[in-house]
Amino acid sequence: MEIEFRNVNGDRVGQIIDADVKDNYGNRVGYIIDGTEIRDNSGNRPGIINGNDLYDNYGNRIGYLSGNEIRDSYGNIVGRPITGASEIEIAAAAFLIFNLEPESTQKVTNSSEEKSSCPEVIIWIIGLFKLFFNYFKGNAFSLKGTANRSEWWKKCFSSIWLMFVCYMVFGIILLSANTQMNIFIIVFSILFLIIHIPVIATSVRRMHDIGRCGWWYIIPIFGFFLCAFFPGKIDEDQKYAKEEKGAILIVIPVLLVLLLLTGFFINKNFQNNSVVQKNNTVTTVNESSNSKKMYVNATSGLRVRSLPSTDSERLGLLDHLIEVDVIKEGNIEIINGVRGKWVYINSPMEGWVYSGFLLFHRLENFNFKGNLLTDQDLRGLSKAQLRILRNTIFAQHGRIFASEDLQNYFSSKEWYRPLYNNVDHLFNEVEKRNIEIIQSYE
Repeated sequence: MEIEFRNVNGDRVGQIIDADVKDNYGNRVGYIIDGTEIRDNSGNRPGIINGNDLYDNYGNRIGYLSGNEIRDSYGNIVGRPITGASEIEIAAAAFLIFNLEPESTQKVTNSSEEKSSCPEVIIWIIGLFKLFFNYFKGNAFSLKGTANRSEWWKKCFSSIWLMFVCYMVFGIILLSANTQMNIFIIVFSILFLIIHIPVIATSVRRMHDIGRCGWWYIIPIFGFFLCAFFPGKIDEDQKYAKEEKGAILIVIPVLLVLLLLTGFFINKNFQNNSVVQKNNTVTTVNESSNSKKMYVNATSGLRVRSLPSTDSERLGLLDHLIEVDVIKEGNIEIINGVRGKWVYINSPMEGWVYSGFLLFHRLENFNFKGNLLTDQDLRGLSKAQLRILRNTIFAQHGRIFASEDLQNYFSSKEWYRPLYNNVDHLFNEVEKRNIEIIQSYE
């Protein structure tokens, strides 16, 4: 006599032929003696039956029999026979086919020895690969059959952990490559969609398990409570037959909403960038009263562009230390490892230049440690220029500024390294005297 067993998803997992218990591949995994005792292939008892309860050999309750259903210790159905079967046959399937039996002491010992001989990093890497494999294997994308509460919760927690790992790995890679925010949004949205599809599929099967159509899952909040807390209700006759042919339509609206939201944020980000560029693209500004003088700090010269972008048309080349009039500031960028803003100049020529290679005053290159400033150096400088010049001495020693404008200004300089909150003890006598001279002019 042949008895076939199926899991909660309707998949065939094993069978009992006469007294032999076999897995889905036809391999014998155990047998029944005289219809009263169960043994594995080694002749060992796989567990203990006490009424309807199933225990392992250490006395731990691992499940129970409910009619012809095999349930785990949480009450979730894990499988059942297709045809009639005796209690001993169902128990044999529970122990030997549905893996309710824990590993033996010998297997645990060997596993511990193997782990102790492997570096922890390798164990972590293997664990991550197993996580990816187990998350997407089997019926992860199937909308047919049912899923119990335990399976649904495991899939949800696995998806959260998987998203955290993926976001960390891809975030580090994208940050190290100075990737724009648009690319961040696209990559993270794709990862979210890929990881979330098995959760949607499991949720649809969970709805089948409580006797409802998969459409119920898309109801906000209520769909979550149905999946998370409602027990399985579906009858045996309906369980494997309830497979909605159009169930794929349940996933499409959810993915469509997610894609629309992703597109909205990406489009909004692109629009903001376009507005910034549009606002920064100025050809003529007559208000020279708001201009400030700066000096080119590029020995090979500084290129003037038609737009605030390295890809725009080149209008000319400014020589090292030449004076320019800045009349408008644009967006911030990092070019060749130097952080700065695009600025619009109208003298000695009009166009956009990169402020990361500009000095507020040519005296920023002054040797404050070895030479004293003179009246000729400081005469005619504005109060703002004198403030920048005085704090340049502090910045050269790595001072971290409390003033936001000073911190932002010096952070755009390639030579600046923020290290200390107080650098007074690092000054020599010449530097102290130069600070006093600048203060007298302020």
